[in-house]
Amino acid sequence: MESKYVINNFYRTFTKNELANQSLEAFLSNLKIIRNKIDFGHNEKSVNIQILQKLPNIFLAFIDQVGRAEFIENEDLEMDEIYNLKYFKKNFLKDEKNWIYSYFRKAINLVGCDSLIVNKVMIEATKILNTL
Repeated sequence: MESKYVINNFYRTFTKNELANQSLEAFLSNLKIIRNKIDFGHNEKSVNIQILQKLPNIFLAFIDQVGRAEFIENEDLEMDEIYNLKYFKKNFLKDEKNWIYSYFRKAINLVGCDSLIVNKVMIEATKILNTL
């Protein structure tokens, strides 16, 4: 039996997974707004630097949630891909883990790392990094 958060919204109850999915949809919308502001040049340089410093927490949470062992034990990965993952994690571990890291890791735990919404968030975060 699945546990439920009882949040009544006009005769509707939500499960933890549904709440996590809805919150990820809202998070994705915020990421799209951030990317559009960057594209149109509405952000100042200091804001873009803050975004650039905090955004990797999304990727770090994904790597931590999926588990480093799965990446390293995967025979399909080339040696330089494994090195890049280790390098990424080592360099971003020194940065502060913020609320994005905690939130995204818990959300992935609830909806699953292969969920469509998780992939959309990862793609949008990648687009933002490429834009910056």
